[in-house]
Amino acid sequence: MQGAKNMEFLQELIARVKEEAVQASRRTLPVIPAGLAGAVEALSDWLHGVTSMDLLLRTAGGGQLIADLQCVFCTGDLLARFCSEDAVVHNPAAVDAFLLGLGAITAAVPGVAVDYPALMTLGI
Repeated sequence: MQGAKNMEFLQELIARVKEEAVQASRRTLPVIPAGLAGAVEALSDWLHGVTSMDLLLRTAGGGQLIADLQCVFCTGDLLARFCSEDAVVHNPAAVDAFLLGLGAITAAVPGVAVDYPALMTLGI
């Protein structure tokens, strides 16, 4: 029962991040709007704090969760947006939260593919 609640909550957090990302893509400033920053922080905090993430990702819906989380943290516009110099200068707390989530995903999913060039802008 707890696993199902965790799965549902995680799906809600991912959906919120995706919706905020769509809204952010329609604007150029600020680089990381408050709604997007808050959604990513909530998702990252949950991922970092969950103790059964490995078990959750091995459930029936785990494959889709991995794909969704990889889409949010490891590739594409959000990774580029959060790893930009402007983001680091203007919203370092949001960048920190994003990297916390990225770290949680890479720790939980062996062999996850990350868009390395985007991280290079941070000098990582």
